[in-house]
Amino acid sequence: MKETIYVNTGAIAYGGENIILNSGAIGSCIVVTVFDQENHNGAMAHIMLPGKSQEKPYNSLNKYASDAIKTLHNHFVGKSSKFENLVCCMVGGANVLCKKDDILCDRIIKSVIEEISINNFIISAKSVGGKLRRSMQLNSYN
Repeated sequence: MKETIYVNTGAIAYGGENIILNSGAIGSCIVVTVFDQENHNGAMAHIMLPGKSQEKPYNSLNKYASDAIKTLHNHFVGKSSKFENLVCCMVGGANVLCKKDDILCDRIIKSVIEEISINNFIISAKSVGGKLRRSMQLNSYN
């Protein structure tokens, strides 16, 4: 039986063949998954804010797009993953409160896409924007 790890806001989790990474009730946040098709391991980041953390110490840096995507990049580089074997997906960025003057959702979507590109990931699939909450699972199977 596989273990399920719930990835909360500002968190990053890693999993292999016996792990399911799960993030639910995704509203304006963005969840990014990266899966290594060759080594059958993956990671999930639940990103809350655009840009880079200005906090010192960096207690909650993975809440920010730049820091979280860089952490994912360093993880897969450290595992000697080949970027052509990585599948990157993103979900979220919804204006669930239906605010007419909302700018956060567009800013976080743009920031995450920019950081994914800077860190040499290629987005394989995305479901972003709109007004509905989403959920996401990563099941690393053999």
